Amino acid sequence: MTKINNMNAQNKINPTILSSSEVPVMKDLVNKYFMQLRLRAEREVPEYGDFANVYERFENPDRSLCASDFVLRIVKPPKTVDGNEKIRNLELVAYRLPSPYKASTILATGTKEELLNKFKEDDICEKIEESLRLLSKDLEDV
Repeated sequence: MTKINNMNAQNKINPTILSSSEVPVMKDLVNKYFMQLRLRAEREVPEYGDFANVYERFENPDRSLCASDFVLRIVKPPKTVDGNEKIRNLELVAYRLPSPYKASTILATGTKEELLNKFKEDDICEKIEESLRLLSKDLEDV
């Protein structure tokens, strides 16, 4: 059985059919979904104006963390932010499902070009992994 057969259409992992050697490592998931978000950002995020949120969602395979799901997303800031027509935010959101709790942080902000350059930084995936662990810790306090 391949790993692809162990995932459903929403990128959810079915832990009941995975052996312990097949359980994805957090670092691998962060790399995978970050790269998918980068490719989507190049295509779907305009340099100016409104756009639909671009995001990648994945379940947390690390049971030592409180969060159940994570979302990496690129969004336009609120209209109250100066220059919001050109500014984009790269955010990380941690959810604790089925409860309605979430914690989020902005990882980077800037123009489309600045965000695409952020995607090229060598240590960006390590920073994301560190941030998701901190966000999960924040959810423990709720």
